[in-house]
Amino acid sequence: MAARITLIRVPLFARSFSAFQAKTAQYQEKSETMSSNLIPPPDVLKEPIKIPPRQLFGPGPSNMPDAVAHTQSMSLLGHLHPEFLKVMHDVRDGLKYLFQTTNDFTMCASGTGHSGMECAFLNLLERGESLLCVTTGLWGRRAESLGQRLGLQTFVVEAPQGEVVSVEEISKAIEQHKPTAMFVCIGESSTGIVQPIQGLSEACKKHNTLLIADTVSRSSNKSDIFPKKKQSYFFQVASIGAEPFKMDEWGVDCVYSATQKVLNAPPGLAPISFSKRAMFVQFDESDNLRISGTRSGIVRRR
Repeated sequence: MAARITLIRVPLFARSFSAFQAKTAQYQEKSETMSSNLIPPPDVLKEPIKIPPRQLFGPGPSNMPDAVAHTQSMSLLGHLHPEFLKVMHDVRDGLKYLFQTTNDFTMCASGTGHSGMECAFLNLLERGESLLCVTTGLWGRRAESLGQRLGLQTFVVEAPQGEVVSVEEISKAIEQHKPTAMFVCIGESSTGIVQPIQGLSEACKKHNTLLIADTVSRSSNKSDIFPKKKQSYFFQVASIGAEPFKMDEWGVDCVYSATQKVLNAPPGLAPISFSKRAMFVQFDESDNLRISGTRSGIVRRR
């Protein structure tokens, strides 16, 4: 009986295997047909990447120290690993020291310095609200343009080319427009000046205005080159880490920067910090965090 069962199973297996071989041949033929229709890979993918050494002296990116470059070759961690969370906490503590703040809402946004600007505007302002731009060059105009594209009512207080806007002029503009937020670029790379902001927090708080500071660009004092000018002139290199900045002491509500400037790290991250006053407007009345870009109709609290 066992022999008969074996004899019966062998033909069944043979037929199944034959069918499998036929299907395999069909798939192979179909695969070859599809492969013939694909765009061939470019030859450059077969060559090693060639990156010559360079000394970078522009506003950014900047050369990385060996210690920073070494971290790029370390093992990759998943975002749920406890070691990854420790790295995030360590980075936050370092950024709090960098910005001179105790704000817990200090982090890195994924993107360049410009993404830091967008992160600040989208989370602190809503369509129809007002933004005052202290303009001393390209980045003040860029902030104004972004505000207009976001549907904000924009106002500008501007200085002549290569000069700063006085604290008195800015205070008058705040008094006149009473904006929801005010943007100031600390180091303007297009004109080479450092815009002072000490003393502005009082005027901002008086009119319930949030103070947003851009510290992406940096300047170093070169006023002796222009001795006939009253104000200091500056040459740009890249701001946070080079120019003094004290978020808490100066009453700044939101500050952002970029990693590829004085910090000598790879580009692609925007350190950013929000004060408690800034975070207050990002929660609804149930203390639920509002998602960027979807806040219309929610009552604002300050």
